[in-house]
Amino acid sequence: VTGRVHRVPLHSPFSPPVLQKEETMSNKPEWFKKVSSIHKDLLKHKDAWVFAVPVDTVKMNLHDYFQIIARPMDFGTIKKDLDSGQINGPLKFKELVQLTLANAMRYNPPHSDVHIMAQSVGEYFKQKWEPQEAALLDKYQSFLDGGGIMPAASAKARPVEADDKTPMSYEEKRQLSAQMNKLPGKRLAMAVSLIHECQPKIVMQNGEDPDEIDIDLDRLETPLLRQLERLVKEQASKKKKRTN
Repeated sequence: VTGRVHRVPLHSPFSPPVLQKEETMSNKPEWFKKVSSIHKDLLKHKDAWVFAVPVDTVKMNLHDYFQIIARPMDFGTIKKDLDSGQINGPLKFKELVQLTLANAMRYNPPHSDVHIMAQSVGEYFKQKWEPQEAALLDKYQSFLDGGGIMPAASAKARPVEADDKTPMSYEEKRQLSAQMNKLPGKRLAMAVSLIHECQPKIVMQNGEDPDEIDIDLDRLETPLLRQLERLVKEQASKKKKRTN
């Protein structure tokens, strides 16, 4: 089953994103609170909004983006991974911030606006991070010494479900392909970003129509297919609530 995605509105560089309200951190470890504070400060930089959500490869006509950038990353995805517990330490956070900016500088020429903006944000991050890194790592070590157990994840974070290992039938894949093409911009962006994060070589530009992206669902691993299934189900549930 090949899903052909006609729209992938991942990111427009012309309008800053709406930032979500911060969740309570009273039950989070100290290293997590500090890293989250640095992330929040990072988003205040005047150029940070460019990197706040995934790159919109279709709208910006970047047909070679995924050939050059093997592992897309953005500040919004970092925030989501922090909140869901996928970032399990301060050095992982640092790595992902640097990856976000390195991708921008790798794809965009040295004198382009985006390259210069990435350099500027990178310097800002360095100034914020380096004076605190040693103390952050000490807090993280204390966290590990205490057992290294994060508090219960928020309602937004989903544990691995039992059916993640249950292979999808042909009909399930067919339905998933059809449902993905009906996703609104942000949800479709999340789906494509998830695929690129887990299996970056799967998403291909369509040779006949560069505005389309081919996703061969038969090549996706079962846990990833089930995550995509949950994503489209969540969207359907939200849509149903809005109409009630």
